Amino acid sequence: WLDGLLVAIAAFVALTIFSLIGTTLMFHSFELRLVDDQFRIRRGLLTKVRATVPRRRIQLVSVHESLIHRWMKRVRVRVGTAGKGGVEGENKQEESWLAPLVPKRELPDLLRHIEPRLAGEAPQWRAFPRAALHRARRQAVRIGVILAAVLVLVWRYTDELPDASLWLTPAPLVLLWWKAGFSHRHRAFALDGPRIALRDGWLTRRTSFMLMEKVQSV
Repeated sequence: WLDGLLVAIAAFVALTIFSLIGTTLMFHSFELRLVDDQFRIRRGLLTKVRATVPRRRIQLVSVHESLIHRWMKRVRVRVGTAGKGGVEGENKQEESWLAPLVPKRELPDLLRHIEPRLAGEAPQWRAFPRAALHRARRQAVRIGVILAAVLVLVWRYTDELPDASLWLTPAPLVLLWWKAGFSHRHRAFALDGPRIALRDGWLTRRTSFMLMEKVQSV
């Protein structure tokens, strides 16, 4: 098992390094400018990318914070813009990074440039109703039962698993049940005038802002 653990650690380190290299190449020399009511983005090292995001088309702003970002007091900002879907008359939202990494203290100014009504006071967070937790746990039970059944079938019809592995049968259900409750505790919403705010996640926290008038579906 020690060899397997070392391989897993080496694979994780390698994936992390490749991810950092890819991110560096993608966002090298990143530049964001507001010109004529449009955000103009330029980035890339090996491949130069230029993009234009009209402010009027922005429907959603999501702020992403990993645990490391919170330690560094940095955030990443992603926007969803209105576009056309494959079905005639159907709107499709396109998402892109507006700011891959900015100091958190500059976030209110960035929100104000995107849409002044998004940069109000700190949201007054409220927990989601218990019905949302019950719905998530019902889904967890369904998935947990399916995974447990698969484990039993593999044990029954193959020689790959020892008898002791049956003790793990309840594990998927227990973990998914716990995850549903944990996710619910870290999920909240706020309604502040025309602004809607949603928050979810713990290790990677995401806070989304949108205007009530731009909500197209629920």
